Amino acid sequence: MEIERKWMVKGWPEKAFPLLFEYQMRQGYLSVTPTVRIREEASNEGDTDYILCFKSAGTLARKEIELSITEDKFHQLEDLIGLPLIPKIRRTFLLPDGSRLEVNHVDEGQKTEFWYAEIEFPTVEAALSWKPDDAGLAAYLDDEVTGQPGQSMGAYWIQTRHPGLPDTEPETPNEDTESSVYGKYKPALKLVMDSMTDRIRAYNDSFRSRKGEGIYEHLKARIKSEESMREKCRRKGLPETPDSALNVITDAIGLRIVTRFIDDIYAIIDHLKASPDLAVVTEKDYIRNAKPNGYRSYHMILKAAVPYEDIRGNFPGEYYVEIQLRTIAMDMWASLEHQLKYKQNISNAPMITSELKRCADELASCDVSMQTIRALINGSDTREQS
Repeated sequence: MEIERKWMVKGWPEKAFPLLFEYQMRQGYLSVTPTVRIREEASNEGDTDYILCFKSAGTLARKEIELSITEDKFHQLEDLIGLPLIPKIRRTFLLPDGSRLEVNHVDEGQKTEFWYAEIEFPTVEAALSWKPDDAGLAAYLDDEVTGQPGQSMGAYWIQTRHPGLPDTEPETPNEDTESSVYGKYKPALKLVMDSMTDRIRAYNDSFRSRKGEGIYEHLKARIKSEESMREKCRRKGLPETPDSALNVITDAIGLRIVTRFIDDIYAIIDHLKASPDLAVVTEKDYIRNAKPNGYRSYHMILKAAVPYEDIRGNFPGEYYVEIQLRTIAMDMWASLEHQLKYKQNISNAPMITSELKRCADELASCDVSMQTIRALINGSDTREQS
């Protein structure tokens, strides 16, 4: 697990901290979401390492896997990327409290060159409690960007090596994007969807490591099909254009999270709301305020800040993501009710509707009872705050 904070800085630190290491590096990305990166690290002592790195989604904390690879394999992957790698100089300084300050000078001599600093911590608690002033670095580390959208090296890679485009978008227009209702932004939708699912899976893994069980049972994600989006545009009287599909309509990307317990739904909601790169556009709590027919679920429309151009021409951009959260019982009921809604020529529809409402109320009572039983087993309220 990588737990680190990040600051934008100007130049090397003026304080004379002991210099532990200095590396000349080059790095490039096979994928930004999720992160798949190669790096060449040449130390000032003459040794050179070649590393293949994988990182999950996350802000302050995320999973990281680093594998040593051969020089030959590194150059094969470099050729596969086919773009100039990002050069940077890294100096690692020892701070008085034993922490290590890594300062990086990126793309030296280019118009876009910049410096940033990072400190890695053993725990999230240690990261949150650490203060730059404790090391006499209040003035140097005064621009923290931990978790802020558009501040990662992956975002810089896209901006300078793939300006304005997702890293998987074709370099020339093709039939798929030209004919799509999503236009040239279609490749970005999957990247945003994958980033959101990776984020929620990472939270589930973190929850399991602390609690011994995951926080959800099922996670499904989809991009609304071309046919469905065009039909929705027609139904709403909108032109079948990327602006309608991505700016007016807000459910091109959809996630459904199914949990065992009601409290887990609200824990996931709290976690999403705490993410600095996600903004709540609308939310409807049909769990505490069920629909008249008995439907229960929690609906959210989020705006996700991402390192891709959006329909409004912004870079970094923002994409809408619709999220539905339900318990297993709610999901089972909704599935049956969905069948009724689209079934034709049902002679006893009023009776079925009445029975469905009765079942919805009974399942809701069962959900509350199951939540109470879990709390009794654990000896306390198990709601997990993110």
